[in-house]
Amino acid sequence: MKKKIWIILNQSNFLLVFLSKVYNILMFNLKKTKKNIYINRGAFLRKNKIIITGENNKIILNRGVRLNRCCITMTGNNCTLIINDETYIENLNISFEDDYCEIIIGKKCILNGGNMAVAENKSTIGIGDNCLFSRNIDIVTTDSHSILDKNTGQRINYAKSVFVGNNVWIGADVSLLKGAYVADNCVVGRKALVTKEYHEENCIIAGIPSKIIKRDIEWKPERIL
Repeated sequence: MKKKIWIILNQSNFLLVFLSKVYNILMFNLKKTKKNIYINRGAFLRKNKIIITGENNKIILNRGVRLNRCCITMTGNNCTLIINDETYIENLNISFEDDYCEIIIGKKCILNGGNMAVAENKSTIGIGDNCLFSRNIDIVTTDSHSILDKNTGQRINYAKSVFVGNNVWIGADVSLLKGAYVADNCVVGRKALVTKEYHEENCIIAGIPSKIIKRDIEWKPERIL
């Protein structure tokens, strides 16, 4: 029944946007923020917390997005969060700690909890379309603290962006650290620690530290018996 209702809503953009506004008012979700931009194009929010202390930040939730029990924190300025059509996210902590950072999440993704943090100026987390994330996924663009060269006093661990391609399945308890890149159609095994770039598609990546353990694979969300 719920699936049929959702199909009907997706066929009418006006009805979807109207019902999302009514739903969000009833759920006491954030509607406006001073000196920041909040755009809801037909998203449904339930029991979320949105905290913005910076300025000139932008949150864009596109049609059919559903957020459940998430926390979004923006302490920086000029940051952007975009979540695209029909993506479902629950129990995820999203934080922006510095300026000009962005997180862009693609269409028809399912994210089942964890932490996602962009820190240090101009760093990005990008997630492609049709991705499936299990629970307790940790994605960060920074080490949070500074590591210095003892001889020169120069910092050696600046932030690096993190990117995940289209149709990627990430298992439980995976960490994607600064500079991580996962190509399209890959699977990342449970508890893997990903610290580098994998541009080869259709692979299984696993281990601590991670490595490619199998090539030329495809994956589907349904069980095939």
